[in-house]
Amino acid sequence: MNRRALLRDGLAGLLPWLAFTRDPLAGTVPAAAVALLVWLVLRAPAWRELKRFELAILLFFLGAWWFPGEPLTRRPEIMIPVLLAMACFASVIACRPCTLDYAKSLVGPEWWTNRHFLRVNARLTLVWGLCFLLSAGLAWLGDGLHGLPKLAARLVQPALYISALCFTRGYPRWYRLHRYMPLVRAGVEPYLKAPR
Repeated sequence: MNRRALLRDGLAGLLPWLAFTRDPLAGTVPAAAVALLVWLVLRAPAWRELKRFELAILLFFLGAWWFPGEPLTRRPEIMIPVLLAMACFASVIACRPCTLDYAKSLVGPEWWTNRHFLRVNARLTLVWGLCFLLSAGLAWLGDGLHGLPKLAARLVQPALYISALCFTRGYPRWYRLHRYMPLVRAGVEPYLKAPR
């Protein structure tokens, strides 16, 4: 997979949620329809490469469209990040981090069962889960009742996501340089060619 496809996958995973939570005037059904439309437009060129996490996104928006007003869709700016955080933490507990499908498309098959590759993906997933949980906390604090202005919460949330993206970009290289390569030099680990 090239970097363009990775960007498309990242946008397909994030933009529908933003479209759903940022349009409070439209209501649940139109917001879900817009989110579904955004997701379908971004995923249509590569529909054969759907990942498990993306199928969960699709099911959520279909459910929000068909069953408006349910508890999960009443406070989407809080509930959606909480659900994403729970999905991240559950996937790590199940030893199948949700970042694994994306990462497999960036590296060769020789890395897929490597303990270092799995460890890095578990940590990336935990960071994303923490980011989603903090985002939900900021949305809860920014609802006007808890002292944090809504504008401040809305400005800090994108900073959280950008920080998680930067961590996702830099941590695998840092881990390889500072954790994996010293083990290779010591003769403890076999050398595997760096991922593409």
